[in-house]
Amino acid sequence: MNADKAAIELKDVTIEFRQPHYRSDTFKEFIFNFLSGKHGAKYFRALDSFSAIFPKGSSTALLGHNGSGKSTLLKVIAGILEPRNATIQTSGRIAPMIELGAGFDGELSGRENIELSCTLMGMKPDEIKERIPSIVEFSELGEFIDAPFKNYSSGMQARLGFACASSVEPDILIVDEVLAVGDSNFQRKCLARIDEMQKKGLTFILVSHDQNMVRRFCTRGILLDHGKTLFDGNIEEALRIHEKIQFENFISHSEGHLKSVAETTVTAAPTINRVEVQLIQNLEKTEFPDASQPFSVEVVVSAKDLRSTREKLSVGIGIETENGLRIGGFNNLEKDVYIEKPQSEGSGLLKVIFEFEKGLPFWAEGNYSIVVGVHDANLSRTLFIGRVSTLTFKNSFLGPNKDGDIVGLSRHVSHVNVNYSEAVES
Repeated sequence: MNADKAAIELKDVTIEFRQPHYRSDTFKEFIFNFLSGKHGAKYFRALDSFSAIFPKGSSTALLGHNGSGKSTLLKVIAGILEPRNATIQTSGRIAPMIELGAGFDGELSGRENIELSCTLMGMKPDEIKERIPSIVEFSELGEFIDAPFKNYSSGMQARLGFACASSVEPDILIVDEVLAVGDSNFQRKCLARIDEMQKKGLTFILVSHDQNMVRRFCTRGILLDHGKTLFDGNIEEALRIHEKIQFENFISHSEGHLKSVAETTVTAAPTINRVEVQLIQNLEKTEFPDASQPFSVEVVVSAKDLRSTREKLSVGIGIETENGLRIGGFNNLEKDVYIEKPQSEGSGLLKVIFEFEKGLPFWAEGNYSIVVGVHDANLSRTLFIGRVSTLTFKNSFLGPNKDGDIVGLSRHVSHVNVNYSEAVES
């Protein structure tokens, strides 16, 4: 890449954070810990000799696990963090959307905070005065704009933050997981504003776990791992490598958990004969549910001697794509629903129904697998885990994000119902 045409050039950027071994909330605690020998610290390297060039007009997504250095890198670009012995060159006005509303004064009104925010981003007084009406209109805070900022809800604060940051016509826009602002209509307006700025040649850097958001706005992906560049290139390849690493880490963690369970001496557990899953939509079984409409997932566990388990059980479902990527999961405990052991002896059927009263309107059409896990309530003993069903989601929803997927499945489960019955021997 040609550095002369770069909006941002970074070379040998290293950031370390100090982590004390013992926390001291007061000076008295500090003295006590120091005299007791409870002092010292370790250093965590968030960025490790990171270098990259971001050409003018480019759109880049920063990917990686939590703690990989993504947010730290954005703060370096924004000038919030200043590493030593590093080369950092930026060209043009930067608008950081890292924490919307951060830096606003709670005692000032919304209007006064607009003036403060725009001044800090380099706008001149006449320019600010000219922009205030459009900022107020975009934020949809008209009747509240002269109220104290401290009285705003978190959503109102974020709206004003986005309206200010996006109004300065920046040359460089950096965004860190802050686009879920307000209701769906306001979110669409935010996304349209970014589209508009990109068409004008904006240099855009995004951190987001929403792959569809990443695909929509970015053509390049930089994959970070413990502060170093693991991959830098085409966004689809970057996402593929990122998904592969996440899945491998998930499998490694699961195998380690199951190994520790296997090595633990436990009391008798029920014998699970079979696990079945069926989807119900419009009171009928289906393998082709419409994700935009209400449906329920029914998990039926047939087992011998359910009473031999501990006091409570956990039954969970997971959704995997065709390539085995887990994109959602949920169990009864997340709704504070507990499965008590049955009173009767012998074989029995346990049915757990997960209801989706509003469907999954943003779930992508395609083929999926359902994974079922049955554990004790402490999730310390696995009684069953495996893929038990395949299905094809349709989606008649015509909204802007119909190709999205769901990572937070738990937000959409409305109810969990549990009942037991006697097994019918075949």
